[in-house]
Amino acid sequence: MKTKTALILISILFLTINSYSKTVNSAEFKKKSASDKISSNQDFKSNGKNIKTNGPSFRIYTPKTSKWENTTHTGYDDMTTWVILSAVAALISLIILLSKLKKIFLHGIKLKEIFWVIILIFSVFFAIVRYSMYKFSVNYALTIKAHYAEVISIALSPDEKYIASLGRDGFLKVWNTKNGKIVKAFPKTKFVYQSLAFSPDGKYLAAGGINIRIYDTGTWEYLKSLYADKKRDKMISKLQSGGKYVNMPYNYSSIAFSPDSKRIAANHAKSIKIWDIKTGKAVKTISGENSLISGIMFSQTGKKIYFTDLKDHIYLWAGELKKLETHKNMYLYYKLHDEKDVSSEGDYYIWANFDNSISLYKEKTKTIIKSFIGHSGSIKKLLFSRNGKFIYSCSKDQTIRKWRIKRKYVRQEDRR
Repeated sequence: MKTKTALILISILFLTINSYSKTVNSAEFKKKSASDKISSNQDFKSNGKNIKTNGPSFRIYTPKTSKWENTTHTGYDDMTTWVILSAVAALISLIILLSKLKKIFLHGIKLKEIFWVIILIFSVFFAIVRYSMYKFSVNYALTIKAHYAEVISIALSPDEKYIASLGRDGFLKVWNTKNGKIVKAFPKTKFVYQSLAFSPDGKYLAAGGINIRIYDTGTWEYLKSLYADKKRDKMISKLQSGGKYVNMPYNYSSIAFSPDSKRIAANHAKSIKIWDIKTGKAVKTISGENSLISGIMFSQTGKKIYFTDLKDHIYLWAGELKKLETHKNMYLYYKLHDEKDVSSEGDYYIWANFDNSISLYKEKTKTIIKSFIGHSGSIKKLLFSRNGKFIYSCSKDQTIRKWRIKRKYVRQEDRR
């Protein structure tokens, strides 16, 4: 009797949790249907609050208090878990029904048996629904087990034939984007690098960390290292000896090539250093404000530099420093953050969510039109392909994924 009672309670518990799947502010935060609208000046708005996705946690801005509140996700969203829970509930109810089968034939079906039939039907229903959600949301074209530790960053070559990756294991690797095969594995460094960039002409690959290492993409040979301050870099090399990770301001965590591929810029604490690649000399230093710089990009002409800091402010440097309004420059905001990106035409946006999924947002309709589920660790970098057909991501789960954007989500006339 006690065993049956326990089984009943377990089945009811599984089904209740499964059907409810409660998450913190999930009605506000996790909007997956096409009818959910997004505010243009934040990630999206709901009930008077601005919700901002940011890796494994999110922040809620309340206009009344004018404060950001850090909030972590405490619910459940693993599709596989829910399929298993539903299957277990179905199995329990099936076992109990089978044990009562003889009694049902002799005396007919009663209220208790009807209860277990209902539990069985609902369990099977939830298992099928959850499995379908999982199956049809996992639509990655390629998965690469890239490193033996967290994949810190990725970069896509201009012709999109190669994708380079940096791992917490100290390796820099280059992969073929069509078949996922390794093209080049560079010798392990005793320093952990954390930023990558291909030059627009495709001739160079740069890795930023303790210094900036430049590689020739024709031969995949090491060419040179760029330094902002050799004394400083030698001091930090002692801190990083053995591959220990030292975060900003000691590392160049964001690097960017100029459009002509002749210069490269990198964040240097609260300033930006610019080098001439041919000579290897630092030619310019741009001072920021009072926060560490976290993202950099050149303008299309190469005469201007945009950058952001850890407070999410956006700045323009064109001879002098100018602070821009973030909500009026969402294209720059998404381009300057690793866990976000925007298509080349500015019509589609992507960002990483707290549950390791990726949201695809359409600017024209102001809606999230698709969620990509597959990573089991926090996402570190997101990239759109130039033609808008694919999304590339890297994660703490040691993988690189290439996601296919189905035509029903991105129409031909939107691709231009």
